[in-house]
Amino acid sequence: TSGPEVFIELIDKAGLVYTDSFHAVVFSMIFHTPFVVFNREHSNKSDMSGRIKTLLEIAGMNGGISREKHIINYPADYNDDRIAFKRERSVEFLRSALS
Repeated sequence: TSGPEVFIELIDKAGLVYTDSFHAVVFSMIFHTPFVVFNREHSNKSDMSGRIKTLLEIAGMNGGISREKHIINYPADYNDDRIAFKRERSVEFLRSALS
């Protein structure tokens, strides 16, 4: 049986991650692992990739969304400054909300 440590290590060591998982995208971004996202569709054909698309927009990585074959492809080209800025704003919000 494998746990979260194995999941994270696999993403860290991968040459490419092919996924429909929000968390796999997050860890791919953290480790700068290139990734390909395919849309997850619910049984009624509704798009289940909303969280991933929002995350990629926040990270400034929404330019690579492809309508063809419902695949989103991203090379290891990350905007760490933008991600750090958004992270800092989120932490500030949480501190303010909790005080």
